[in-house]
Amino acid sequence: MSALVVSHRATLSPTAQPEVDHDRSLSWFITFGFGKPAAGMFTEVAFDRGAVDPLQTHLEPEVIASVLDLVARGVAAELYGEVWAFHYAPNYYESAVARYELRRRELVTVTAVEVSL
Repeated sequence: MSALVVSHRATLSPTAQPEVDHDRSLSWFITFGFGKPAAGMFTEVAFDRGAVDPLQTHLEPEVIASVLDLVARGVAAELYGEVWAFHYAPNYYESAVARYELRRRELVTVTAVEVSL
């Protein structure tokens, strides 16, 4: 397969927005290093279903996972450069974020994902 070219549109929600319990099945999570100012916090990268569903018409599930991974990394780089520690797929929320009672620092909503093969 040739290299994927991935672009996205996203918006950063106000940091004062309260965290609510919601479906995180399409969210990825960016965490920060211990001993750093943002330690104990995470940024949620929530993919709008309208951004993900169209990918299912022409991409295999493992390719979609790779695309979402690339977008989550891209959001991290756009916001923080190299000042972040890890990013986690939705299925790691409980073990990597909730387990440690991290507080949400920011919410980024990805509203569109475009992929060229």
